[in-house]
Amino acid sequence: MNIRKGSVTFNIESHTAFCAVLKQSGVAVCFNTNSKELHVILREDKNIEQQVWFFGVKERLGMEDILMNQLNERRTDRVSKKIAASPSTIYQAILNPDALVSWLPPEGMRGEIEIYEPWESGEFQISLTYLDPEYSQAGKTEGNKDVSQGTFTKLIKDKQVVTEAAFESDDPTLRETMGMTWNLETVPSGTKVEIVAENVPSSIDEKAHIEGLSSSLTNLAAYISRNQ
Repeated sequence: MNIRKGSVTFNIESHTAFCAVLKQSGVAVCFNTNSKELHVILREDKNIEQQVWFFGVKERLGMEDILMNQLNERRTDRVSKKIAASPSTIYQAILNPDALVSWLPPEGMRGEIEIYEPWESGEFQISLTYLDPEYSQAGKTEGNKDVSQGTFTKLIKDKQVVTEAAFESDDPTLRETMGMTWNLETVPSGTKVEIVAENVPSSIDEKAHIEGLSSSLTNLAAYISRNQ
């Protein structure tokens, strides 16, 4: 039997014991060919049985479909913040690479911009590096580093910036394109800045991702305050 996700195939054949940890969905799968037993251990927030018998009852339990759904799971994350500045000021802080690299990295990270072409169809490549030695192997690309490459798909002056990007990674789910939209809305005494991240893979922890996006907005507000 094969469990497929994109170009990745997990083959369950004649091994005495087969174990795979699917980090992108928080699923651990252990199969023992002697007992013909498949153990499926899911994240606590998943309302699915933690252990099932596989052989002979696959059609009834549909575990192959469950695993496929886990692997294909993607979501939308949103954060917003009111910043005491005009939409024009914030728009420029997003499109200016020198400004962006100073505020985009979440707390505990530093940034580097290798490519930045802030026009429609322009490309970018951004690296974020964890500073704490505790996270020396937490990077999505390698070691302590996240490298993303993408394209500016839509720019509406002082209102919206839309990009599509993917990580350089051995994890196939992280190589799939994610969308990032920055919406700027005039509100009393400032601008509501909203970030909408679409097609986010489950391999990116939701809580950590939202915290990271929120940290970037906090940094943006501080940058604007210092430079107005």
